[in-house]
Amino acid sequence: MKTQKTLKSALFASAAFAVIVPTMALAAIKAGDTLGTDEAAIIKALEIAGYEQIEVEVEDGIFEAEGWDPVTSMEMEFEIDPETGLVSAVSVDDEDEADEDDEDDDDDADTDKAEDDDMEDADDTNEN
Repeated sequence: MKTQKTLKSALFASAAFAVIVPTMALAAIKAGDTLGTDEAAIIKALEIAGYEQIEVEVEDGIFEAEGWDPVTSMEMEFEIDPETGLVSAVSVDDEDEADEDDEDDDDDADTDKAEDDDMEDADDTNEN
């Protein structure tokens, strides 16, 4: 009887742990939060918050940090003022890693389809 009660307690604790830990693992960083005024401080703050695969670069005088959110499986981007360390913007990084030329590759597919249609029209004309 005591073993059964212990097993129930352990099962309940495991279930509670499984629900609570993932939500606690990632502290949501929002605009107005302070991360730091140098790359090392920003990386450390994001790691403490639970982000992974962190990259920081300076673009137009502003720190831009990217970090993988393991809870939502999304890459987040943070803009940080280098003088104050304040986060000025937070967004989902939707940049397509495979398309680094920043061009819309769908145009090629449309062109190929148009060329295929033209070829079919030419075949129809030749049959008559």
